[in-house]
Amino acid sequence: MKLRDASVLVVDCQSTGATPAHGSLLEIGWSVAPGDRIVSYVVALPSGARLPMQISRITGIGESELAHAVPRERVAAELRETIAALGAPANAVIHFARFEETWLRELLGDPFPLELWCTHSMARRLLPGLPRRSLRALAGYFGFPLHLSRRSHGHVEATAFVWSHLIELLSAQGVDDFASLRAWLSESAPRSTKTYPLSRQRRLELPDAPGVYRMLRVSGDVLYVGKATSLKRRVNSYFQKKNRVGERLLEMLSQARDLDVTVTETDIEAALLECDEIKRHAPPYNVAMREDERAAWYCGRDFESVRTAPDHVHTIGPLPSRRSLAMLPALAHALSRKPEELDIRLARAALGIPVAHRLELASLGAGFAAFRRLRLEAEAIDPRRLLRLGSELWRSVDDMLVEVEEAPEDEDDKPWDAARVHSELERTVLLAAGLVRRGRWLCLLSESAVAWRPRPSEQRRLLVFERGVVTERRFLERGEPLPIPPGSDRPWRERQESFDVASYDRLRVLGTELKRIVSQAPGDVALRFGKRAVLHGPRLWRALRYG
Repeated sequence: MKLRDASVLVVDCQSTGATPAHGSLLEIGWSVAPGDRIVSYVVALPSGARLPMQISRITGIGESELAHAVPRERVAAELRETIAALGAPANAVIHFARFEETWLRELLGDPFPLELWCTHSMARRLLPGLPRRSLRALAGYFGFPLHLSRRSHGHVEATAFVWSHLIELLSAQGVDDFASLRAWLSESAPRSTKTYPLSRQRRLELPDAPGVYRMLRVSGDVLYVGKATSLKRRVNSYFQKKNRVGERLLEMLSQARDLDVTVTETDIEAALLECDEIKRHAPPYNVAMREDERAAWYCGRDFESVRTAPDHVHTIGPLPSRRSLAMLPALAHALSRKPEELDIRLARAALGIPVAHRLELASLGAGFAAFRRLRLEAEAIDPRRLLRLGSELWRSVDDMLVEVEEAPEDEDDKPWDAARVHSELERTVLLAAGLVRRGRWLCLLSESAVAWRPRPSEQRRLLVFERGVVTERRFLERGEPLPIPPGSDRPWRERQESFDVASYDRLRVLGTELKRIVSQAPGDVALRFGKRAVLHGPRLWRALRYG
């Protein structure tokens, strides 16, 4: 029977370990291709077995699904029934069949009723230059719809899609049935010499100008959005020889077949457009600035209640997260206790220390006591006092903006001694004050006019913002003053109400870009919020530090 006419069983397994000796079958899915429905089950774990947190995070399978998991015996019986209808031994198409084989043999027993065909092994021979041949990379290379779920249902669907395309490539090499496929797979695989799907000519014809580039699959789906001061240099840098290239990047480059570019007048406009394009396309290989479930948040005066819209109670914001200031009440409570009254649970809540980190009560108490003694003296401790302390510390920081939303990666390996606890307390109040200050600064920027000189010999470029959106962009005539922003009289509450995730990120990008330019050429930037004097030079520097 020809490969294109054959009915095959497409299978995928998810597990809690690499082999049955080190884990349990967690999920299984299958379908008879072409065209049959996909069946998938979360499989009940053996008595006493636990679902590792990392596996839960990768797959999205949680305790609620496990509570309704299907017994292994029922799954095995239904799968055997499907195989019997095909006629044992049935042809089973799997990606990375070596992994699935151990789980299927354990589930189905002897005699083993399947002959396995590995799409990864086929792709190694058919596409030897492709940088990566993981299921995600291979499916994307052929134009599988944008998001590939890390679940058996999605993997079965993607494997069937890949199989249908591999059949066409096999046919072009004279491999049309399973006998010839078996013989072809027994041959040595050709040596792999990395060849990217995106043509070199397409990359070289890009302009040497600022702008935004979008990496596209063959289907036109956007894989990644990036900005560049030079589109030509930036895009070609992905394809230059490097000692270490991340797996995620190689996976993306295995799928990128074309580019869509937008040239902008300036670097700042490229950065702002990138921010908006990431929101519009939600590319799978962009991590930062995606909208997803994010919102602009407003905190109440108790620092505990939050809303996505401001009111007479929720006046602090916009903030990037509902938990931006949530640590302040817990921290004030912990600092108000005597060292001997402090417990580990309260300290964890105050500092956001994961349960996996070992803590010693003596070190915690010493760190909290030192922080109180050096920073708060005998004052009453409440969240507002901690916010003021954060502002005081912030003024002493030499950095232009508090960007400490995550601790450095290597911090995880350090012990939680008194010195680290003290440092983390300072970082926590510093972060809280920085986020509040940033919210105020972004409200100012939402109704503003900014002008700068992209290059020393060029005219000044003007951007005018209303409700956080660019409403005017042009080059100023020589000697033309910076215009008053049309929304400069808009009330503060109305400014807050106009915020969403897109405007929050857009204005944060604007602030970052202005800092970059001012640090390089302080006299080239001017900023106006209203009818009062234009900010530039040292005054602008101080204002940028504020935000």
